[in-house]
This record gives sequence, C-alpha cells and structure tokens, in this order.
Amino acid sequence: MSFLALWRSVSRVIGTWPIIRESATYAMRIIDEWQSFIHTHFQTDGQQLPSERVREIEHALVPTLRKLGIVFGFHLEREAHDPGIRVVLECRPAERELAVIRRTLGDTLKKIPRRPRPTLIRFAKDAQQPHASAGGTPRDPNTGSTQSRAGEFVLPGGRPLRNKPPKGGTSG
Repeated sequence: MSFLALWRSVSRVIGTWPIIRESATYAMRIIDEWQSFIHTHFQTDGQQLPSERVREIEHALVPTLRKLGIVFGFHLEREAHDPGIRVVLECRPAERELAVIRRTLGDTLKKIPRRPRPTLIRFAKDAQQPHASAGGTPRDPNTGSTQSRAGEFVLPGGRPLRNKPPKGGTSG
C-alpha cells in the first residue's frame, strides 16, 4: 500500500483528507460554500485565473443557469483574507438547482489549474542567430548595429553606442 493510499484511509477517519489532497492535486476545487442575504458563495482554492479560464467558467455556468430558469448571473471576487478566488452567484437558488450548479462548477474547475503556468518569454534576438554578424552578435534591423551580450549596442565600426548622455553633459 502506498503512502498516499494509507494517508487517505487514515485521513477519512480523522477528517484531514482535504489538506493532503490540496497539495497532491493541481486542479481547482470548491473548498467552501455559503449563502448570504442575496448571494451564494463558492470559495475555491485557485490563486489566479487568466481571462481564457474565466471564459471557460462563463461558458459552462451561464447555460446551466439559464436551463434552470435562473436569470441572474455570477461574478468572481478575491479579497485579502480569502484563501482563493470566490465564485459568487447573484441569487440563492433552491436546493435542487444548487446541487446542479455545484456539480457543473466543480466539473468545470477540475480542468483548471490552481495557478496558471508561468509564461516563458523568449527574445527575438536569441531566436534569430542566422542574422548574426562575423563577431557573433545579432544585428539590429533598424540601425544595422550589432548588440553585444551585455545589452549595449555596438556600431558597425566597433564603437559602442551610448544610450545615456555622458556624465556632466547636458542634453540640448
């Protein structure tokens, strides 16, 4: 029996399974739910939502709400004391409708990671090595100058191009 399987069986008895499950999975999930005066709150463990993920939630939840006869929408909230993003339904549906909404939202959140993957930025100068000059530094297509590894531009004659005026000089 693996450690995780053993932990699951023990934690079901003592009630700490959601804590270990949170670190074992990367998918968003609903961790709490409550109703206020006119809203229903679904607390998730998601840290950030890119706009395409927000649209995924909208495309899943809005048709479900309309199918259930609910004309109210929802919005997302995040406050400093929240452990994650809240999906706030702008009504208090009956228990049967709430179960359908909970299931739809849970199924949608399973496909969304708690944190988006980091974005890797690659500079065009690193990707375009065939345009390098004889010295091995890429050429700037606008000026014809080359750029050294330290980030300073070097003119075709070998002189460095200054980006700042010399000390003590005034730009005029």
